[in-house]
Amino acid sequence: MVELLGERSYSTHEISRMLSVDRTTVVRWIERGLIPAYRTPGKHRRVRRSDLIRFVATQSLDVPELLSSTVLIVSASGDHAQRLSRAVKAGFPSHSVVESDSGLDALVKVGRHQPAVMVLDLGLTDVDVDALCRRARESAGERDLHIVALQPLAEAAPAKKPAGACWDQVLPLDVGESALVKSLRSVLPSGHQGSRRHHRSPS
Repeated sequence: MVELLGERSYSTHEISRMLSVDRTTVVRWIERGLIPAYRTPGKHRRVRRSDLIRFVATQSLDVPELLSSTVLIVSASGDHAQRLSRAVKAGFPSHSVVESDSGLDALVKVGRHQPAVMVLDLGLTDVDVDALCRRARESAGERDLHIVALQPLAEAAPAKKPAGACWDQVLPLDVGESALVKSLRSVLPSGHQGSRRHHRSPS
């Protein structure tokens, strides 16, 4: 697996393993235009993650390894990040959680992990959080990125998102674990349950 301009991409071998099909089947899908692909300087085929997800969705395939989402928690306090991380893992066991303690590291992880949600501590002091928020959205490109801002305790969290704010919702910095999980229910699916299913390959 490699990354192209911040987006993960997969080889035909990796795709065949994930979908439990022969590699030649994956190549045939690519040649028929069912899965968009590009070639590396070494002439190897690669498929962007977003294109593979679209293919999997149209074929009604259940591939937890590919479709599980990532939550990025950005907080200057390691203890705080770990507390929220444990809550998200408990509420969404099929999804991944990544922690970050700085603005620059958060931007790198947005590109590397392609999170569906970023929980952002507005009290970060090493970066302009509004600029970080906007850069994160730019890095996400066409992917949906839901940003939950955590308001410092010294300031009251507004009931509604301020006009022009980059984030999608605001919660108090000391938000309880259950309240955070509840706020993410509309954003993150509960996850796939049971064993992996594969439907008939496209004809």
